[in-house]
Amino acid sequence: MARMRHYFASIIAMSVALHMNAGAAHAQDQVSPQPDEAAARPASADDIVVTARRRAERLQDVPVAVTALSAANLEAKGASDIAAIAPSTPGLSFNGGAVGGSGTSSSAQIFIRGIGQDDYLPTTDPGVGIYIDEIYLGRTTGSILSLTDIERVEVLRGPQGTLFGRNTIGGAILVTTRKPDLSDAYVNLSGNFGERSLVELKGSANAPVTDTLAVKVSAGMRKQDGYGRSTVTPGRFGDTDRWGVTGQVLFQPTPELKFLLSGDYSKIDQPSPTQVVTNIGPAVGLIAAYNGTAAARGLPLFNQALVATDRFTSGSQRRGYDKATVKGISLSGEYEFAKDWAIKSITAYRKSDVAFSADADTTAAPIFDVTTTVNQEQFSQEFQVSGTVGPLSLTAGTYYYDEDIDYSLTADILPGLYGFLVGNGVCPSAAAPCFAATRGFRQPSTLSIKAYAGFGQGTLKFTDWLSATGGIRYSVEKRQFETQSFGTATGALQFAGNQHRRYSQWTPKIGLEVKPTRDVLLYASYSKGYKSGTFNGRATSGPALNEVLPENSDSYEAGIKSQFWDRRITLNLSVYDVTYKNLQTTVTVRDSNGAPATALINAAKAKAKGFEAELTVRPMDGLMLNATWGYIDGKITETTPIAAAQGLLIGNRLTKTPKNKISLAAQYDWELFGSDAFARVDYSWQSSMFHTPLNQVNTFEDSYALTNARIGYTLPNTQVRTSVFVNNVFNKRYALNRSYVAFADYNTANFARPREWGVSLAVDF
Repeated sequence: MARMRHYFASIIAMSVALHMNAGAAHAQDQVSPQPDEAAARPASADDIVVTARRRAERLQDVPVAVTALSAANLEAKGASDIAAIAPSTPGLSFNGGAVGGSGTSSSAQIFIRGIGQDDYLPTTDPGVGIYIDEIYLGRTTGSILSLTDIERVEVLRGPQGTLFGRNTIGGAILVTTRKPDLSDAYVNLSGNFGERSLVELKGSANAPVTDTLAVKVSAGMRKQDGYGRSTVTPGRFGDTDRWGVTGQVLFQPTPELKFLLSGDYSKIDQPSPTQVVTNIGPAVGLIAAYNGTAAARGLPLFNQALVATDRFTSGSQRRGYDKATVKGISLSGEYEFAKDWAIKSITAYRKSDVAFSADADTTAAPIFDVTTTVNQEQFSQEFQVSGTVGPLSLTAGTYYYDEDIDYSLTADILPGLYGFLVGNGVCPSAAAPCFAATRGFRQPSTLSIKAYAGFGQGTLKFTDWLSATGGIRYSVEKRQFETQSFGTATGALQFAGNQHRRYSQWTPKIGLEVKPTRDVLLYASYSKGYKSGTFNGRATSGPALNEVLPENSDSYEAGIKSQFWDRRITLNLSVYDVTYKNLQTTVTVRDSNGAPATALINAAKAKAKGFEAELTVRPMDGLMLNATWGYIDGKITETTPIAAAQGLLIGNRLTKTPKNKISLAAQYDWELFGSDAFARVDYSWQSSMFHTPLNQVNTFEDSYALTNARIGYTLPNTQVRTSVFVNNVFNKRYALNRSYVAFADYNTANFARPREWGVSLAVDF
């Protein structure tokens, strides 16, 4: 708590000084606006209303580190999915590149301030929660969402355990869709067309049916040819083929009562992503057994000669597939039962069916094929009540979550080898080649989760410029996990397990907020984050079916939100110090026999400290300049004998966490031939990082910079907007993911798209 006292003391001292100075300046300035006049002054162009504290507030009034992007911001950037928010958000790493040859690009890998999770198996929970209209998405598979008719996206940095609960230990991403409008009928259409046969279409239509009923429908699709090929298999890798539709009905019989019924359906059906092998180590263990029979089978040796010579050309023997069907329905109701008091109910059901498969080694040698299916259902019910009693603002509620998952992981290791050895009379026997040929497995599993929580948070205003916040949440979670493992070569049962556990956790938050002037907010806070315990769903033997303890964090943060020069300048700063305990980490190693042994383990303790800065300046009419900087010093600070034996050492850098990340943007709007024109450039740079927690040398990503550019024009006397864009202007080479497969001692990489150009059209009716 010494750090907390230090933060609070610093905030109070600074705020008192600012408050006194502001008071003196006001007394000396006889033409300064009075408080009522100031409150009535129009908000700046950078004002966004957010719900980071479960109630609508100006972004600049929220004592939380939040980056918020409005629909206009997203359109100006040309963002097509939520992963596009990452370059301009300090502390955030977000991509959907294939992990370990998995074969999917729709599984979100999100890290905030060094904490997240990149394993897609359901037994591994995310460290950053994604919410759509306040509904939590339980799984990372299928969670990279297309941005169709979005009102705003908010990125909440740091633990959000009090108001949002489980699995927000790193932070949360809130996606808010545009709701039906009772007063205005409209149609919005847009499209992107470009290189590699890009066709992306989006549209939404709103219709007031009566004074109390409105309907809105939104739809979108994206198709684009891939940029990868194989020297062995015809066809392209990395094609994009997805579509989705959303419908909403708003019923508001009185000004105090409203209901919103929503349904969505989306589908992905495309080949597996482009992946290449970047390094192959010495042939030992299982690979020695494969190479010993390769010539007799007419197959290539698995060695450095198979390493890809081009970032987009592999030797994959098959294209693989990446499929997902995601759907959901929800009903929310809100009733203002007294002045400044409202109750809200959010009921939701979601279902996702995901299947993906790939030649994981990406070479002409049959080493490793992976196929995964995940069928998930979730039901959630949340009640919230919020209101104000004098100087006290309150939000409280209860939450229930029920999830059932059936999934299967098939790891076909050295496919075909066992049949060859049986045909030659070598197997079945205790011979070493037979051991190598029978390491593949198929694991059908089920996971059941039931979670309950109660929470409350309040802010007490002592004066017009000083307030304090306190809150707490109590969470209970029950998990049941069943699994079986069968050999892919023999079909024999290798092991089975049935485990169940109950976990509970208190997650408090306390904070102090000071507002010395209208446009300056200083804050300091302590909060606790929590990620539930689970089981090692990647176990390759019975003894490896270990329990993984809950992960929790203690976060201290201080910040300032400010606007100057008649709100033409917005400057937000935050500093933080977070300690993570029982960090849940997936490691891929070899056991004593050289067989694969992927494990989910607790890595004892990690620490992340750093700062974040966001600056927006509007020096003249039409010109917007934006800059962000995030610095993170994140590393393992303590380890366990088990973790150290796997290579997770003290001093290892946290996964996908560059120390420095900078973004710059400039946009100029002007009048041209009686209509609106604009030009925009977005630049981002990040320092080096490791893609895996073990920090293997071949998972190192060097620093890189990206530049995107866009110029647009609205046709005179119309609502038609046109633009031309170029992404990755300088064709920078970098990987979305680099993976290490220990049993075969090789590395793969999934490189990002090269430079691409296109045109955009949009029209409003």
